[in-house]
Amino acid sequence: ISRDRRLDIDIKMRAFNAYTSSVFLYNSETWTVNKTTADSLDSYHRRLMRNAINIRWPNKISTTELYNKTQQTPWSKTITKRRVRLYGHLMRLPEETPVRQAMLEYERPLKMARGAPKFTWKKNIENDLSQLGIDKKAAAEIAQDRKRWRVIVKSINAG
Repeated sequence: ISRDRRLDIDIKMRAFNAYTSSVFLYNSETWTVNKTTADSLDSYHRRLMRNAINIRWPNKISTTELYNKTQQTPWSKTITKRRVRLYGHLMRLPEETPVRQAMLEYERPLKMARGAPKFTWKKNIENDLSQLGIDKKAAAEIAQDRKRWRVIVKSINAG
C-alpha cells in the first residue's frame, strides 16, 4: 500500500470510528450476543468498512486483508471486551451500592420460568470468562486489582 493510500484509509477509518462505530456500539456491553448475532454483527461491520474505503463489487478483498488494511477488530470482540471491562467495574463496586446489590440478586440461583430466554447476559459473561480460562469466583477476586483486570481485558483482542 502506498503512503498516500494508507493515509487516505486512516482518515476514512477515523471518521468511520467517530461517526459509525461509536453510535452503533453505544451501550453494547449490556447486549446479549450469541454466536449467530456476533456473526451478523461482524458481517455488517465488514460491509460498512468496505463501503468506507471504497471497495465495491466486483473488486474483492479477504476478511483478514480488510481487517489488516483498516487496522480494526471485529465488533463482536469489541463488545466482548467492553462486557468484560464492565463486569470488572461492577465487581469492584462496594456491596451496598444498588448496582452491586442488583448484580448479587441477579446471580442468585433461581429456577428459570417456562419460556424464559435461555441465553442471558449472565450466561454471556460466564462464556466470556470461560474463554479466558477464568471462573466467576476467580474473576471477582481478580477484578479487585485493576492492573490485573486490565491485562485480562487487553488479552481479548490478542486472542
